[in-house]
Amino acid sequence: MAEERPKKREYHRKTIFKAEYTPESAAERRAFALFAKLDMSHQAGIKLLIKQEADRQGIPQ
Repeated sequence: MAEERPKKREYHRKTIFKAEYTPESAAERRAFALFAKLDMSHQAGIKLLIKQEADRQGIPQ
């Protein structure tokens, strides 16, 4: 019997993003792709804003 190949969607995610995070929706994929293009200082600033907003809303990290 032939070796089972990964589902097309799983393979597609792994090849495009090459990260542990696999976004579920098209909006998440676009946001993740844009975030990956930013340089590190911008990424750090965005992460800080996300953390501050989560703290403000009382969402555990």
